[in-house]
Amino acid sequence: MRTIKKICAVVLCLVVMVSEMSPAVYAVEPRYEDIIIIDLVLDIDDGVAACTMQAEGRSFYNEYRVNMVLYQDDDDLASWSYTGICSVDATEYCNVTRGHEYYLGIHVKVYDPNGNFIEQVIDYTPIYDYQ
Repeated sequence: MRTIKKICAVVLCLVVMVSEMSPAVYAVEPRYEDIIIIDLVLDIDDGVAACTMQAEGRSFYNEYRVNMVLYQDDDDLASWSYTGICSVDATEYCNVTRGHEYYLGIHVKVYDPNGNFIEQVIDYTPIYDYQ
């Protein structure tokens, strides 16, 4: 009888350990009402900065107004503006010089078909130290 109790105790401990290691499942609320993708990439090669952005939404009718800015040492170096329905993506190029820090910023505003503001996102890339 004592052996059966030990076996049951070991099995119970294993069940508890395995259940603790299982990933929990949670319902995740969307972060934004319409925006599903905001992507911003800065790549510098041989004195040329490739500035790439993508903004995409759920609705096929909402208007996206996007400003992308390339910063050099916290000052605006170049900026571009775009407008699109449901999604906007672009790559722009800008000459840069060594000895500075660069990063990209993006400001996305979303409007419904009636022109009513829905939401906005402001985001930045990590700093690229171009030496």
